Amino acid sequence: MYRTKEVYNYEEVIPIITDLMETRKMTQLELSKLVDISQSQISRYLSGRNKMPVDVLILILRVFRMSIYFQKREAQNQEEFIEDMKPKIYNYNL
Repeated sequence: MYRTKEVYNYEEVIPIITDLMETRKMTQLELSKLVDISQSQISRYLSGRNKMPVDVLILILRVFRMSIYFQKREAQNQEEFIEDMKPKIYNYNL
């Protein structure tokens, strides 16, 4: 599987994933089986030891019926443009 580079705010995403896992009483082993990634690698992603590639993030979010999307608007400056290019998480369950 091809791994893409991280292009999202990693510190914001990990707590969301761990909260989703806790809410559903899902273990790292159960998640690892659903996304076909080793439990040890999932542990490294969730602990912050390894950065999670976007394609892995997408797989994990699909397990929870969630997705990421990009917000597009007219940016006034470079900082706003960069912020707009960060993916946002969308919950299909709402």
